[in-house]
Amino acid sequence: MNETDVRSRILAVATRLFGQQGYGATSVREVVDGAGVTKPTLYYWFANKEALFVEAVRAQVEVLRGIVADTLCCEQVGLEQRLSDFLERYIRSARNDVDGVRLMLTAHHPSGDGQPDIDILTVQRDQLSAVVDVIERARRSGEVRSDVDSNVAALSLVGAANLHIVAALHGVPLPEDIHVRIVRTFLHGVLS
Repeated sequence: MNETDVRSRILAVATRLFGQQGYGATSVREVVDGAGVTKPTLYYWFANKEALFVEAVRAQVEVLRGIVADTLCCEQVGLEQRLSDFLERYIRSARNDVDGVRLMLTAHHPSGDGQPDIDILTVQRDQLSAVVDVIERARRSGEVRSDVDSNVAALSLVGAANLHIVAALHGVPLPEDIHVRIVRTFLHGVLS
């Protein structure tokens, strides 16, 4: 097994444990046991437990950055398709990485157990800015009403997706086409 695989395995176990148990309740011993490595191996890759937590969160942020880059920058398709593609990948990623979602929720709500303070809101604001830009360009081109506040719209869209993802964590089934339903409701409203 190559070194990158060892590092990835450590991160995967840390993501699962931090997400399920929280920062304070997760020990380095549990991570190394779960990853099947020694403490010196973990410390070769990560300076300490705090660095491991920060890197696990950073890895989740990079996944989101990739989704944003792959879906929202494509100007060859219309707004509805771009937003639908974005939410489809975003929700699928969450479905496939429940541990990552739980880790991000943990990072959002430090419990005072020594968890490193990560400015998740700034990170998410940066990610959200790509959605704001897409909506703002559509507003300027006339595809979206001129009175729409792009910031409120972007937060509403992503917030709706996040609520569905959290509901799924609690056992609420998500239809396969939930991304389409969210975007259609977002763009076309609920009034008849």
